[in-house]
Amino acid sequence: MAAGSQQGAPYVFVKPATVERFHELSKRRYMPVLYVAENYAATHENDEAFRYLEMAYREHAALMLYTKALPAFEPIRSDPLYFDLLRRMKFPD
Repeated sequence: MAAGSQQGAPYVFVKPATVERFHELSKRRYMPVLYVAENYAATHENDEAFRYLEMAYREHAALMLYTKALPAFEPIRSDPLYFDLLRRMKFPD
């Protein structure tokens, strides 16, 4: 698992080979749902990414503020569901 920041925003990116390990770890300890969404998005599992993004949205997860900046969400940024989520979060255009 690599961790770092881009423009001050924390992010976690799990390489596809370690996604299973990430999910196993998330069963044993709390992982913010946004981290799970981020990893699904990065591995192009869009349905799962949006499922977890919706959970994070409903939980009012503070980390949702970083969805526009996190590089792992790049694969879903053209999806209408992503635009709908940003609209509901009242992000400026």
